[in-house]
Amino acid sequence: MAIIWDEILTGYKFFESTDVYRYDVDNRPLEQMIFGQHAINDEFEDVKSKFEECATFFMETPATGTSICGKFVSKDGGVIDRVVVSHGTAGASGKHLVDVNINGTTAFTTQANRPLLDFDDADGVSEVSGATIENNTVAAGDIISVDLDEVQTGSPVWVRIDVFIVKTVISRDVADYILSGSPLAVTYAP
Repeated sequence: MAIIWDEILTGYKFFESTDVYRYDVDNRPLEQMIFGQHAINDEFEDVKSKFEECATFFMETPATGTSICGKFVSKDGGVIDRVVVSHGTAGASGKHLVDVNINGTTAFTTQANRPLLDFDDADGVSEVSGATIENNTVAAGDIISVDLDEVQTGSPVWVRIDVFIVKTVISRDVADYILSGSPLAVTYAP
């Protein structure tokens, strides 16, 4: 089963396209601050969640298979930022080996980069991110699915795979806004 966490704040809009407060006093786009490129403090971590979709797949009794636990349809598209694999109870040996697919095509062109979780992993969580996810572009409406290629031996219980998609954000320049009139009017004119 895939859970769309983004639906929790339906209708919540932090910024509108005509919002002049989209920029700080140094004229830096807010989305750059949110994504840590010019972070000024931890307050923006709370806002970051609005810029992500999370597809969560979980299985009580892990077994190998394709498109396990259903499929997720990306609402907004973007880039797969990271994939997190975790388990409740580890098996006796081996590893969980995961593959993430976009419309049936693997996101891991280099198969050795696929996320894996060893049975003896100290915290029971494994994450891959960045350049290891070579085919990471997701368009709105694309289907994300997960394959479990290997499973820990013994009696593992609960495996969870989270696929985080950073949404595509449209950047606007402060020079595209026209301030005029009395009372003050703000017009977006790219």
